[in-house]
Amino acid sequence: MVEIVTQPANTHHLIATARGGRQPDVVIRRPGEDDQNYVCSTWMRNAELSPKTVNAVIDHASVRCLVASPTRESRRIVGWIVWSDLGKAKVLHYVYVRGGRGEKHRGQGIGRALVGAADLDLSK
Repeated sequence: MVEIVTQPANTHHLIATARGGRQPDVVIRRPGEDDQNYVCSTWMRNAELSPKTVNAVIDHASVRCLVASPTRESRRIVGWIVWSDLGKAKVLHYVYVRGGRGEKHRGQGIGRALVGAADLDLSK
């Protein structure tokens, strides 16, 4: 089941399903203060971008981010999505799901769930 949690913690909680495919067991939430370092470092490493470029995108007013964690209590991130909401259009910047070194998160629908939680339509 995909659980999408809005912040702060005392606001409503919404249970949602991933678009198509399997439903991963993750909680999708807004990133905490400590999460931006992980998002930036994995984005820089995987896309071969400079820290200046990634931070400029992340810090822009139109940019949104969601992270996926195994449980509500966990601060461990198994995936994340960054996109811009420009009103009439949304721009997907990057989706990341942990893989490698024994990680078995890819292929479980986490990326699809993040795209769905961001309300992005990738069919166009």
